[in-house]
Amino acid sequence: MQKIVMANNRIVAPQDPFIYLRYTAVHLEIPFACPYYSTDILTPQFCRLNDRTYAAPIRVDVEYTTYLRDKTLTLREESATIGYMPIMLRSCFCVLNGKDEDELARYGECPLDPGGYFIVKGNEKVILIQEELPKNHIIIETDRKGRVTASVMSSADGIKSKTLVVMDNKKIYLDSNQFTKMVCILLF
Repeated sequence: MQKIVMANNRIVAPQDPFIYLRYTAVHLEIPFACPYYSTDILTPQFCRLNDRTYAAPIRVDVEYTTYLRDKTLTLREESATIGYMPIMLRSCFCVLNGKDEDELARYGECPLDPGGYFIVKGNEKVILIQEELPKNHIIIETDRKGRVTASVMSSADGIKSKTLVVMDNKKIYLDSNQFTKMVCILLF
C-alpha cells in the first residue's frame, strides 16, 4: 500500500502550484471497536452480530501548504485517517491471525474456519475470481457435458458482444447477447 500511495503522493492545486498536499507515509492499523475513543480490539464475531464492517483505519502522515495572511505555510499532520479498509479474516492484519484454539474460542470463532473472506455490514463476503475472455479471439473448448463450444468476445468502438457456438447431439446452436435462448442453426 505504501508503494501505491507514494507513486501519486503529491496533489497540487490547479489554481496555484505552490499549494499542495503530499503524503509522507501511509500505514494500516489493527481494527478497533471505535477508532476515536476506544482501545477495544474489533473482532469478526462482534461485526457479524452488530452488522458492522470488519475494517481497519488507513492512516497517513501528510504535509500541506496553505496561505495565512499572504504567507505560504507548510504544515504537517501525523496519523490522519483517510479511510477504512476491510480486513480479510485470518490475514496478517486480522486479530485471529496466529491464535490457538482457546484464543479463537474466546473470540467466538470456530477453529476450523479457514478465513479468507471479509465481513461487510455483518455479512460474510467472498471475492470470486472471474476470468475475462480476450477480446476478438475465438476460444474453442470442451465443457463438462462433452459439448464442443466456440466463444468470442467481440469488441469494436467500445461496444462488446459475446457470441457462443455449441455443438451438441449432432446439432449446432448459436447464442448471443441479442438472443434470449440458444438457437439451433444446423442439423447433421
